[in-house]
Amino acid sequence: MKRVILALVGLSPQVVTEAVYALACEGREVDEIELITTRSGRDEIMKHLLASDQGKLYQLCEEYNLKKPE
Repeated sequence: MKRVILALVGLSPQVVTEAVYALACEGREVDEIELITTRSGRDEIMKHLLASDQGKLYQLCEEYNLKKPE
């Protein structure tokens, strides 16, 4: 069974890393993340969360030895 986070994200993409971290603390890793946002939100997500392996999501996964979600 695939574990998917579906999140509505505005200009604060840190909600995604907080959810991934909270689930990991419970021993539940995430396979995929689906985000719904605006154009401005997308720009923030791409700049801060998913920036070519330097984004906060990738840093979180590396730091806590988590599988990188799709």
